[in-house]
Amino acid sequence: MSAAKPTIAAPPFDGPEGDLIIESNDNVHFYVYKIILSLASPVFNDIFTSAQPPEPTNPNDHPPYPVIPVSEGSETAYQLLSWCDPRCTPTLGSTEDILMMLEVADKYCMDRMMKQGAHILMLSTSYIEKEPMKVFAIAVRYRLKDVAKLAAKHTLRLTWEDQVDDDTPELKHISAIALRQLQAYQLACKRALTSLLAGNLSWLDAWAYPHRSSLRTFSACSSRSSSQRDYWRCWLIQYVDLLKEELYKRPSTTTIVPNLLVPLMSTVGSKACSKCGLGKYKYLVQFNELLVKEVDRLVSEVPFELDC
Repeated sequence: MSAAKPTIAAPPFDGPEGDLIIESNDNVHFYVYKIILSLASPVFNDIFTSAQPPEPTNPNDHPPYPVIPVSEGSETAYQLLSWCDPRCTPTLGSTEDILMMLEVADKYCMDRMMKQGAHILMLSTSYIEKEPMKVFAIAVRYRLKDVAKLAAKHTLRLTWEDQVDDDTPELKHISAIALRQLQAYQLACKRALTSLLAGNLSWLDAWAYPHRSSLRTFSACSSRSSSQRDYWRCWLIQYVDLLKEELYKRPSTTTIVPNLLVPLMSTVGSKACSKCGLGKYKYLVQFNELLVKEVDRLVSEVPFELDC
């Protein structure tokens, strides 16, 4: 039984331009230039060195090209060749396409393609935010340190329980050392934020100073005695204590959200008049904005060491 006639690939790999044929595992032929793939991949260069063209069966035939079979399907092969060929403007429709590209680029030692994939991943912020553990594992596997660092920062959004429950198959491709380094980074961030919200809280007074007139009104209104003039500082400290617990679980700016104000308001609401309650909420929202910047600054200063 004769072999099925191969399908010719879509342009610009439909020939007869080129001096080599790449054959996908589903019998699609891509006409390519050997020099382009040789420059893009040392693996292809080694293959081409040993490949010899077949003898022509008819002298009048077009000179036959060497046929190099690859294990990838035609869709993957087209993406791979498009990223190598200057005639193409490659596109990636999804993050899964990026992961496929990284896997193939790693297989064929295509450094330029790996860098392009890393750049695209860095721009895929919504995907990293949604699945930081998966992106971290992928970045470690393919030695993309900048991507791994960004993904590690986004894992701070997750509690320890969330990370343990995360069923990410990509994690099986990385070492326990890489996971240990991620945990060490997370712990360092937790300690940095604990230091911010523990011990000497004089910086709270520094923040409150521009608002001292309004805050004094809330602390010395008709519903409270003169001995409670610093009541505003008490409920602010209560809020800081609440934040301290939550930030230790998730040392991320995403932890500091308006919804976290609700438990505090209900806790101290019985001690405050309605005017104080509205005032506290207003100034805690402003305080959150300042705290978000400070938390982001401290987390950015924590070094992340990764051996990959």
